[in-house]
Amino acid sequence: MTIGFLPALGSGIRSLAEAGQLSRLLDGYMRPYADAFGEVLYFSYLPESLEEFTSDPALLRRVRVFAPAQPMSRGRRALTMARAHADEFRRCRALRVFQITGTIPARRATKRFGVPYVTTYGFWYAQLSAPGLMGRLKRPLKARVEKRGLHDAAAVFATTEELRSAASRFSSRVELLPNGVDTQLFVPAGTALRSGPLRVLYVGRLSPEKNLETIVHATSSLGAGA
Repeated sequence: MTIGFLPALGSGIRSLAEAGQLSRLLDGYMRPYADAFGEVLYFSYLPESLEEFTSDPALLRRVRVFAPAQPMSRGRRALTMARAHADEFRRCRALRVFQITGTIPARRATKRFGVPYVTTYGFWYAQLSAPGLMGRLKRPLKARVEKRGLHDAAAVFATTEELRSAASRFSSRVELLPNGVDTQLFVPAGTALRSGPLRVLYVGRLSPEKNLETIVHATSSLGAGA
């Protein structure tokens, strides 16, 4: 059985590697899916090949990357991907979409070839807009992408209860699937107070959807000694 992977809009293996998430993609997704289904097709937005990131013969044998021959805008790639790789999309039994922005080519593949897709819903995409006029102009478009992406999905994986509730307004099947945590590395601290200044440790990407500004505001009352 063949499963297709669709990354977030404009993303690819290289961008995940630059964000420190290469192992998560290769060992957390590609390898388990290849073991379970047999073959994985990864549709990238970036000119790249799997050989740039791994020499593992098992992965190279069962995972194939389909990428543009040269750089192109992410919007154009999203709108032309299903046509450019029509034969490969037809081979897929289902599509696994990473984040709601990846549903743009997925919806086209569903409409053209009848291939169902499952998407992750991990943040409020419609609310993630830069401040200013351009941000306000883009917000309705993002809301439309979000709504249609959820509506047409065969299933949605929501990472929080709040997002599950929101997705249920548009999708008939929503599963709560929180992001995984290595419980050997991240465990609750003891109840005893430590000496020295208070610290808040954030582990993750420095990207807008993480909303780190809220952490800064929430901890500002701790004072300069924190």
